[in-house]
Amino acid sequence: MSTGSPVRQLAEQARGVVDKAMRSLQGPFDDFGPFIVAVPGDGSQPRLVDLPNELLTGEAAGKADVVQGLVRPLIVETGAKRIAWVGTVFTLDLEGKSEAEANEAIRRLMASGIADHPDRRESVIVNAMDAETVETWVARVGRTAIAPPTLGQWEDFGEHADRRLLGLEAQSFYGEAELLEPLRAALRESPAQPRTLATESWNEPGRVVVELDADGFVITLHGGAVPIGWLARARTFPTLEAARGQYDALGPLMDSAEDLGAWRGLPSDHEAPVIVVVGAQPSVDRALESIGGEPHTVGEADVRFFVGRRLARMA
Repeated sequence: MSTGSPVRQLAEQARGVVDKAMRSLQGPFDDFGPFIVAVPGDGSQPRLVDLPNELLTGEAAGKADVVQGLVRPLIVETGAKRIAWVGTVFTLDLEGKSEAEANEAIRRLMASGIADHPDRRESVIVNAMDAETVETWVARVGRTAIAPPTLGQWEDFGEHADRRLLGLEAQSFYGEAELLEPLRAALRESPAQPRTLATESWNEPGRVVVELDADGFVITLHGGAVPIGWLARARTFPTLEAARGQYDALGPLMDSAEDLGAWRGLPSDHEAPVIVVVGAQPSVDRALESIGGEPHTVGEADVRFFVGRRLARMA
């Protein structure tokens, strides 16, 4: 168990999430997108939210939009006093190069950018912060043409920024140091408690959006400053006994994943050999991997019924 500061403990937890995500990748080009973890000041469950990759890999204005339009409202909504963000960064690797070779690599970087540079280095970065402190950790990503990517050793980058990772500024929000102060201000002013969602408001038009996708439904909840995204998936089994057994096997996951709901049966047929899961994508994916079964089609009315059950449990 970590005995460091709360920010260091959060950085350690975020690194653990990354380690687990990397181990789950199966193809040589697989990846995971950027995300942020918000930790409420009252000690309640942290909130994990995906971040828009296209804005964070673009110009500074897009990163400012993420801070002002997503991260600061998320801090208020969750009562966060600490946050950690995770993403992929590409930097120039000058380790082992002579001065002449390093200068040539820098010249090429300035001329044509990092995207096709032969000395480009892919890393995962974890930044954790409260209103006063920022801690940065970096691990190199190794890729081949035939195997899933691997993650190297984590390095504490906050005190060791040097030319080996040229282009990466540790004390920054995705490379933009000036965006840290708005985040610090939001953390200082945070109410330290998550805002309570009034479940009766979910019946208002437009609050719950249910859309069909290839394997079920995507649900978007518009009850707060930051929309919440869920998936709804159903799996069927050869017999009712098989469905009961797989549902019982979900017990440990249900106990540990507060962003997951699961039910056996359907509103119109309580004895149907079907399991329906609703919640955040990582937890839904873990549930489906655990139970197996075959994809099953449910109607939108059934999905809305289960979403209502899920919201009632959140109250």
